[in-house]
Amino acid sequence: MSEQDVCPIIPDERYIHWSVGPEERVNLFECYVRDAMNEPIIQQYAYEFANRDPSNPAQAILDGVHEIIEYALDCGNGSCEHLMKGRLIIESGKGDCKKKSIIVAAMYRIIGIQAKVVWLHQQDSGMDSNHVAVKRCSEAVPSGDKPTAVKVYYPTNAPSCDAGGWEWVETTLPGAKVGNDPYFELERLGGNTGRTKL
Repeated sequence: MSEQDVCPIIPDERYIHWSVGPEERVNLFECYVRDAMNEPIIQQYAYEFANRDPSNPAQAILDGVHEIIEYALDCGNGSCEHLMKGRLIIESGKGDCKKKSIIVAAMYRIIGIQAKVVWLHQQDSGMDSNHVAVKRCSEAVPSGDKPTAVKVYYPTNAPSCDAGGWEWVETTLPGAKVGNDPYFELERLGGNTGRTKL
């Protein structure tokens, strides 16, 4: 199967109907990551941010993305699911967990760090929430496979990790540290932990 079969030509913007399941969503995210990797502005930012701290380019990219993309819910209140091509996300300067994760994963892959966008579903202690984050390939001790989420959905067409394992990257709020559980990071940083919609 060719990449064209897996990732057909994607529109600049796309609204995702509520009936689209998480498996199909993460594969759509992967297509937007691949597309973003080809955008000159994203390539430029990836190298600029990574060069800020060559000893920890993953954290430098994450911190840089927070400088250029402010957290904002889709449709102003989170009432819809909206995807955009990477250059449009950069131009708007705003993005939710999906959009920020697409940009972070694309920048990681541009500089040679394997990464993928994953869908987290948490249904515990009366909370029901969906969230999107990144997993990156690392030689460090990998994060646990599942954070406080009950189910993690992975794209079927994403790269594999030949190093030590996959490490969590929470992309929503500034100050997040690469390697920490996404829900713990959101709670630590005063963000949403699933009690209301992310």
